[in-house]
Amino acid sequence: MNGGMLAKRIQDVGAELIGFGISDAVGNPATNDIGVPFEKYASTPMGPDKTTLEDARKVIRDYNLSKRLPKTVVDYLQNVGIEGETPKAFPQNTYYLLNTLPDSCKYAKKIAEDMGLNAIILSSFLEGESKDAGSFFASIAREVQTYHNPIAPPCVILSSGETTTKILDNSTIKGHGGPGQELTLSFALLASKTDGACMLSIDSEGTDGTTLVAGGICDSTSSKIAQEKDVDIYSALRGHACFEALDKIGDTVFTGNTGTNLCDFNVLYVPAKKENK
Repeated sequence: MNGGMLAKRIQDVGAELIGFGISDAVGNPATNDIGVPFEKYASTPMGPDKTTLEDARKVIRDYNLSKRLPKTVVDYLQNVGIEGETPKAFPQNTYYLLNTLPDSCKYAKKIAEDMGLNAIILSSFLEGESKDAGSFFASIAREVQTYHNPIAPPCVILSSGETTTKILDNSTIKGHGGPGQELTLSFALLASKTDGACMLSIDSEGTDGTTLVAGGICDSTSSKIAQEKDVDIYSALRGHACFEALDKIGDTVFTGNTGTNLCDFNVLYVPAKKENK
């Protein structure tokens, strides 16, 4: 199906292919006129695939995956001939790109500014470990409120991308969760140092990780509430049980199926520092 194989089947019977897509890949630019065909699409069921079978074989060798992947997959990749290569170009196809990751930030920025808030887009390339990203955003919040860098409060700082959660041993899993929930729960640990700071992180499709919630939202009071309700944030993060922790303190976000998929969307709100009287 993927890597242009569906398009190849359609092409082989002489049919015209017109594709409409939403990109969940980090790196595509924001959309402008969606009525203009997008020419750099790739790796979708109707898009050409720049990688080769040899690329896949090299990954298996370089990362010692032959014993960790299903045997049928390894056998296929090692033995299939040129007939198994994915198509590398579809110049006759027409493809329209309707949304990309930067779009979520672009339109959120406009809405925030219409509300009278300062707003910046920090990054639409956010990747890496979710817990680390949460700590990073808590540090950004403190910088903004204390020194007004890189923007003066009250403000919102927007980002999109796809952070991930590395699980080296499934036996460490003690509950449920997802990258957005781990990001916000990690944010809560340091957010108490920035009065009024609030962080939202959701999977734009409406389902974060292994849960039915879209993600989490924590603020500068979440850590205190967790202590009052006997929720151990550190233990929840170690055991990848962020859903249970967030649900107990009332910090999960439920949207239901949103009908789109632009990976993760994050909003950090930082109010101005209260003057001591």
